Amino acid sequence: MLKKLSVFAICLVGLTACGTSSNYKPEENPVLLLKPKMTKQEVISILGEPYRKEASKDFERYTYTNSKRTKRFYVRFDESGKLTDAYYSE
Repeated sequence: MLKKLSVFAICLVGLTACGTSSNYKPEENPVLLLKPKMTKQEVISILGEPYRKEASKDFERYTYTNSKRTKRFYVRFDESGKLTDAYYSE
């Protein structure tokens, strides 16, 4: 019995590591929560850590997804780190 309980506890701890730290919920409209010129830290405090961060010469883009990764929400920042654009893609 103790051995089964130990195996269960180990599996449970392992599953908690599979979660995401994102606060993004696709049923909510995050565009309504964001304002132009917000900083990256302000966006992260509202939506949580992004699924992916991508950078180019002129901008940086954060990607947020739902748990099944069927919907994506993108947030783009200019070279000074201010929010310029937020949009959905499926």
